[in-house]
Amino acid sequence: MSEGKRWAGLLRAVNVGGRTLKSAALKKSALDAGFTDVTTLLAWGNVVFTATGTEQRVRKRLEQAIAADAGFTVEVLLRSKTQLQKLLDANPFPDGDGAHVVINFLDGAAPAGLADRLAQVPGNERLKVAGHEVWVDFVDGIGRSKLAAKLPALVRPRLVTGRNLNTLRRLVELL
Repeated sequence: MSEGKRWAGLLRAVNVGGRTLKSAALKKSALDAGFTDVTTLLAWGNVVFTATGTEQRVRKRLEQAIAADAGFTVEVLLRSKTQLQKLLDANPFPDGDGAHVVINFLDGAAPAGLADRLAQVPGNERLKVAGHEVWVDFVDGIGRSKLAAKLPALVRPRLVTGRNLNTLRRLVELL
């Protein structure tokens, strides 16, 4: 059997709206999926692990294990250390606050015209759409941002889950 590949699993919309998944339960689900070297980070659905198989197959195994253990469906996006490090290296807002610069991970290429749609939402955010990610510097904070609430609808049909730069750095360290 091959050694497997290290992945960061980024869960979408957990621990909000009544969909609670504690770190210990997430770790159990990853172990139930057959993954090794499992570590969770924070309480917002971040898990790092080693797994064999294609990205799609690994993602499906984790989603199925979480559904079986938690009783609800959670979408998971996967990124490798190389992918996450490239994002850190390409940060379009190096002067931004690590807690306010958010990388929104998409499950595919950004929809056509997304940058224009995002720019039409009132606010002071700085934006960059690049490949499978949408960078947002929430200069005035995320809590008051109109864009933060509208982003999931604006990226459809893509799934999206966001992590700030501080979390991204910690995930790279764990990988």
